[in-house]
Formats: sequence, structure tokens, C-alpha cells
Amino acid sequence: MLFLVGGSGVTPVMAMLRTLDRRSQENGRAMPDVVLHYSSPTEERMLFREEVARLDEKYDELRVHKLYTDTQGMLELADLDDLCPDWRDRETYACGPGPMLDAITDHFEAAGLEDRLHLERFSLELGGDGGEGGTITFRNTGRTVEVDGATTVLEAGEEAGIGMPYGCRMGICHTCTLTLVDGRVRDLRNGDEFAQPNEPVQTCITTAVGDCTLDI
Repeated sequence: MLFLVGGSGVTPVMAMLRTLDRRSQENGRAMPDVVLHYSSPTEERMLFREEVARLDEKYDELRVHKLYTDTQGMLELADLDDLCPDWRDRETYACGPGPMLDAITDHFEAAGLEDRLHLERFSLELGGDGGEGGTITFRNTGRTVEVDGATTVLEAGEEAGIGMPYGCRMGICHTCTLTLVDGRVRDLRNGDEFAQPNEPVQTCITTAVGDCTLDI
């Protein structure tokens, strides 16, 4: 098997690895031949990193490749031939941000191997109304950006050229959480608003309700 994961997309893969580990211990058999490629902005933001390291050390059959995208860039799918030369012969399971999964899908379709690719996509239900928009100020960098009520704080920061923390981009992993210095933001999922100074907010699912400032 080949696992291609990014950010919190490692979560369903960890469930599979734990199952393989348990079966190996119960049956006294070796771990199947598994390659895990795990992309994360930084090592510190890599979920389950200690557990992955333990499994990697425990099983020769498990090979783990780590990519820190803040410094090393995104996975280039052309590099699969070097990372896992027999990837065309494996069942591949991928989970991560939408653009990553789209690129993987295109790569496998171009190779005529879409039947070997299995995707897990998180879905985000946006039940609340957007904010009114306004000027978002990112205090530490001194940058500001004007946004409408449909643009998330995460997207606004990226538009301003700030290295915003993120993982799942859908309010699951909390990697994107920043401190709201002042102003008001609204949760797109349910319409809840947050306006307390020094309140933590998830930037991937919140929008500005007027002017606001965040600590980054």
C-alpha cells in the first residue's frame, strides 16, 4: 500500500496503520509492505508524529517519508518514481487538502491508474451566514487586507502573503487557530460570533464582521 497524506489527512490513515499493527501482533505476521508519505507545514504541526515514529522504528516493512512544506515546498507527484518506484503496482490511499487530492487524482488518471486510487475527502457544511467583511489586520506582520463577507480569515492572510498555519482547512484539526486581538468574527458553520479580546478563533472557518485584528 501507498499512503499519501497531508496535514490532518493522516487521521484515517492512522486508523489503518493501527489496525495493521494490531493484526501483526495478534497473528505474529509481518506488517504488509507500506509506504507513507506525510506532508506537514512543520515537524511541530505533524499530527501523531511520535506514534508514526514508533511504528516506523518497529517495522522494517513500513517506510515513512516526511515533507515539511513550509521549507521544502509541496509534494511534486513526478517525484513518486523516486519516493516509491513501484507506486503503480500499489493500492494508494490519499487524504488531505482538496488541491492536493485534485492533483493526485489528475496524476493517477493520466497514468490510467484511477482504479488503484482511494480518496478520503473531508466535507465542510457551511450552515451559517458570512460576515460583513472589513479590514483584517495581522498585528505582528503589520499587514492589512480588505475582505468581503465570504472570505475566511485564513484565505485573507494567505492573500496578504502571510504564512498562515493550517491543516484540514475545514474546522476539524484546529491547526489554524489564532488569537483574536480585537474586532469580531463569525463561524461559517453555525453563525456563532466571537468578539472577546485574546479569544482563540479557527481562521479557516471564520469571516470578518467589520474590522478585526489577529495576532500573527
